[in-house]
Amino acid sequence: MTDIWYEDVLLPEDNAGAVVSKPIDSEEFSLPGSFAERQTEALNGIVRVHQPRWRLLSAEETKRSAVQAGSRLVAVRLAFEFDLQDAAKRDGVRFVAAKCESWLWAASANYTQPAVYDIVPRQLNGTKPQMVKLQFEPQIKVTDVAEVSLGSISTDLAVGVIQPKCIGFLGRESREPYWTIDPQDEALLGLRTFWMVVEMPPGCEAIRVSARAQADARRHVGHVIPLRGRHTTRESLPSLLITPSG
Repeated sequence: MTDIWYEDVLLPEDNAGAVVSKPIDSEEFSLPGSFAERQTEALNGIVRVHQPRWRLLSAEETKRSAVQAGSRLVAVRLAFEFDLQDAAKRDGVRFVAAKCESWLWAASANYTQPAVYDIVPRQLNGTKPQMVKLQFEPQIKVTDVAEVSLGSISTDLAVGVIQPKCIGFLGRESREPYWTIDPQDEALLGLRTFWMVVEMPPGCEAIRVSARAQADARRHVGHVIPLRGRHTTRESLPSLLITPSG
């Protein structure tokens, strides 16, 4: 069983979300494997967004938090897998930056809106990829060995390896969190995992969560090319319903 929620092909920004029509009087564009097609394919990136996983935190785990009385805290894992088309790999294309973002909102207009209580990681500025661990405490802290934690949740909530420079934001109204990744000299490929702790105040019975990722790429030492997927708005994204009990 796979956790892949959806897969998006990242295209150069001018082509993202567009339908390319081929002129019938142009032999070059009507032939498969044309130069123009190969050039476009050689810039394509892939992002596989995993379905968010979540868990309601217990009263024991949240007793030191500063949330509103009656609020519940839910830990939500977001995972994004970055890859390149074979043609892009052969052509020396690499990701030079990425943005992983999420949106959350009340599942009904009659519910109170949720808010992001905390995110992991908030900010990492190391010289090499770091292993991050999630625990629950009033504040996130980074130890000498670069372990970030929020308390004793459980070992299955490990965040995993994060790029050398990663900065997290709560986003607009604390409901649009995102992380920017600067791989520096490391390869930005494979799985990248993040966590957010969501506060569901009284009157918030269920929430919805969506997520996407974008990236910038460069071929050898050429200029940076923004790559974007087909999901240009929140409304076009799939969303997960979270209905915790307790």
